[in-house]
Amino acid sequence: DLYDEELKLRRALDYPPYSRIVRLTFSHHQASRAAREGRTLVEKLKMTLVHLGYQKFVEIADTSPLFVRKDQARYTYTIILKIKPEIPSLRNFLRFVPAGWLIDADPREVV
Repeated sequence: DLYDEELKLRRALDYPPYSRIVRLTFSHHQASRAAREGRTLVEKLKMTLVHLGYQKFVEIADTSPLFVRKDQARYTYTIILKIKPEIPSLRNFLRFVPAGWLIDADPREVV
């Protein structure tokens, strides 16, 4: 049935409930600062994955092109992480996200 087909598709694509989605968001009134912070964090997270040996547990999605939106006189950069439940320590990985970034685990909306 439709439910079973959807679950098969979600499993194949590592979508919830077979993974967790974490949305990282940074806003600033300067577009260049928001974009720079986004690029910097993406690179930092990639290096952290290698350092911790978490490459098979975390996928950094939506890294390119930049998602920049001006909302209420602020520019927002969003990074989406797809995280497998087998990750040894999600908290250990997310501690590398700097202050100023909002961390939303399992957001209702990903856009």
